[in-house]
Amino acid sequence: MRIPSLAVIAVIVVGVLGSPIPISHPQVWSQAILQPVRKPSASASQVTEQARLGQGRLGPLAWSPDGKILIVSSSVGLWRYQADHLELAPQLLGNGIGCGSVAFSPDGTTIASCGNQSGIGLYNASTAAETAELKLADDTICSLAFSPDGSMIAAGTRQGSVALWDVKSGTQRGRLNRQKYSVCSVTFSPDETTVAYAGSQGDVDGWDVKTNSSRLLEHPVVYTAIPSLSFSPDGANLAIADCCSSEVLNVKTGLPALHLVQFFPAPTRSIAYSPDGLLLATGSFPGIIRLYDAKTGLRRNLLRGHDDEIDNLAFSPDGKLLVSSSEDNTVRLWDVRTGTQRAVLTGFGFAVTSVAFSPNAETFVASTEGSFSTGASILQWQLGSDIHHPVPRDTIHIMPNSSISPNQANSLAFSPNGLLLASGDADSTVLWDVKTTKRATVLTRGASSVAFSPDGKLLAASGGRDVTLWQVQSGTHIATWEDSGTAADIIDVAYSPNGLLVASIETLGDVSLWNVRTGARQILTDHYRFGSSVAFSPDGLTLASSSWDSEAEIHLWDVKTGLETTTLKIQANLNVALAFSPDGTLLATGDNDGNLTLWDVKTGVARAILKGHRSAIHSLAFNTNGSVLVSGSSDGTVRLWAISASSPF
Repeated sequence: MRIPSLAVIAVIVVGVLGSPIPISHPQVWSQAILQPVRKPSASASQVTEQARLGQGRLGPLAWSPDGKILIVSSSVGLWRYQADHLELAPQLLGNGIGCGSVAFSPDGTTIASCGNQSGIGLYNASTAAETAELKLADDTICSLAFSPDGSMIAAGTRQGSVALWDVKSGTQRGRLNRQKYSVCSVTFSPDETTVAYAGSQGDVDGWDVKTNSSRLLEHPVVYTAIPSLSFSPDGANLAIADCCSSEVLNVKTGLPALHLVQFFPAPTRSIAYSPDGLLLATGSFPGIIRLYDAKTGLRRNLLRGHDDEIDNLAFSPDGKLLVSSSEDNTVRLWDVRTGTQRAVLTGFGFAVTSVAFSPNAETFVASTEGSFSTGASILQWQLGSDIHHPVPRDTIHIMPNSSISPNQANSLAFSPNGLLLASGDADSTVLWDVKTTKRATVLTRGASSVAFSPDGKLLAASGGRDVTLWQVQSGTHIATWEDSGTAADIIDVAYSPNGLLVASIETLGDVSLWNVRTGARQILTDHYRFGSSVAFSPDGLTLASSSWDSEAEIHLWDVKTGLETTTLKIQANLNVALAFSPDGTLLATGDNDGNLTLWDVKTGVARAILKGHRSAIHSLAFNTNGSVLVSGSSDGTVRLWAISASSPF
């Protein structure tokens, strides 16, 4: 079989959707042309989305000063909603400029975002064109705020400092190295003299911009974790929310200025004053918004709708609407006067942990992380004859089995006949009936990776320090192969095409071949660190493994001799996903930075670098004829890459 060339590659982005969509958005179209490269290069090829059904992992929110535009940041970029027409599809401003903190300038002409980790990007609010970059070379910015007159921007950094820039000139006006931990929230006082900031370990203090003194409160306070801050419009009080409580302090005295009446103390992650200062909103676990009278502390209303913790709250400039975002991956708009829910915006998703194609290539699936309330999901799409329009099918919900952490399907695999889908999570390995989406068999052990034998009769699963073999039809345990020589977990497994071997890789890098009949183990290497993936070539003669020591590497092994034949070096922190094309001529790799590379297996040359994902690629899969490659990432999207038939190579 001949793989089509890489002359033109189109990409579809499929968002991993959460709850039902009260407001649905049609597809957003743009052209996608990829120029392949013969040598690896970080900027050699660029990809834009050809169709987008989802919008990435949810980030912070911002209203335009006139209240007509709502910006929702995500791992994909900044989504621009028209507040009066939320039924319309949002416009994507830029590509990947969001997910960090986001803010409008007071005049509404500029959007600031720290999605660019090396600094703050300033963008034209209408065109999304970058107008300036405020750089901070030695640190990563994680929070920002405009001054009320728009002349300054304050930013909190991951290493615990607060930096201040002059917006017009782009020059840095000062920097306060105060915290030991990340500064996760910054805000200006209304008179622009003070920047209040909060550290990730719960300490709250401030910076007097005029005198350059580092004290806001007479007695700096320490809370439990990651406070959210909001000044009252008159600047007299500072509202603070952390994981255990909400409190309002008098800025001059540092003493409590208001007691919020709560029948039951609730962990709070977000807090916001209304523009007129009469209301104070708090977002509490498990998804409850409380509106308080800002003078008396009495509760005025209780807003219910979210299913998980609330990360962000923002009043519209006229105070009539309140927007909230939550770990349930929805954005909700509320009528402040009546407390009714006006709209729900969906399409944002959790990290994608695994992807797989059905053997007939008509269906592909993706598994996601989950929350305590929603659990993880396995989503199915019907691909059909048109790659541009994958149709959502059934969703399998995997509810949490414990209060310690929500389940997630770490790995997915179709049986060779396409009738079963295996998934592995921390608690169990499940065989799902593809047609009914019901559990066919539940195996008693959890798994980080699953792989069917070529005849579909056996299932190999990795969990902890061993590999377990199961009989598929009966669910009977056949064998367990334990690696007793190390404390590292086995993270990935792969079945050889002839069904005689199972390959495994440990988190510390050991690559092994297990004889299915005897359980005998052959160790190919034990000196690499941070192993992540293994994959057999379609002919079974080559095994690919990924690891990281001083740099990310792909190792190709001769299965017969156990010797390494090729090493491919990747410019990334860590490589996390591997997949051979069906004819074995290409090896697709996905790294921790979101880059997808297609390698010529014979020559070891990178034929194309595909850019689009904004964070780690966890899983890759080709369809049966090699014309489509699907990738799943932590950015909350699944992307389909279509490889054309013409060949310049």
